[in-house]
Amino acid sequence: MAWQIALTVILAFTAGWMVNDAGLFDAPVQLEQAQENVPIFAQPDDIPSPSAAIDAEDIRVLGDRVEIRVPNVIPAVFTDTNSMDPVIDAGTTALELTITSPNQVQVGDIVSYETSLAPGIFVIHRVVEKGADEDGVYFILKGDNNPTTDPEKVRPEQLRRKVIGLLY
Repeated sequence: MAWQIALTVILAFTAGWMVNDAGLFDAPVQLEQAQENVPIFAQPDDIPSPSAAIDAEDIRVLGDRVEIRVPNVIPAVFTDTNSMDPVIDAGTTALELTITSPNQVQVGDIVSYETSLAPGIFVIHRVVEKGADEDGVYFILKGDNNPTTDPEKVRPEQLRRKVIGLLY
């Protein structure tokens, strides 16, 4: 009797497989196409990224902590002005290094500087241009969420720190 049940089960599975393979119960396939005016797979323009400051071998993940072996790192938190949204927002902690030379700063880096428009006030924005004029090296900065660049040429002596990492 057991062999008859086993044979019946095998025959039922075989018949089901054959019917399925014949396509009698296939659901219709709906072809979905992207609208031609929405290029979701378009190749985006390259936007300058912050320059690398931490090598992978300087990071150690331990059981209860992460160690980053970079000397003179300063943790920083920021006023929530929304100018750097969504990269820097309330609650973001940055790891920063003191800038000692304008050669440390490249287009794409996020830096803090003391604005000449309000002495004692520090701004943290992204470098969008680096150049030189009759007064020497300058940087043009912009908040990622701001519509325009900052209203001054920032000189090396105004630069304070460069962001090398962000923790959310």
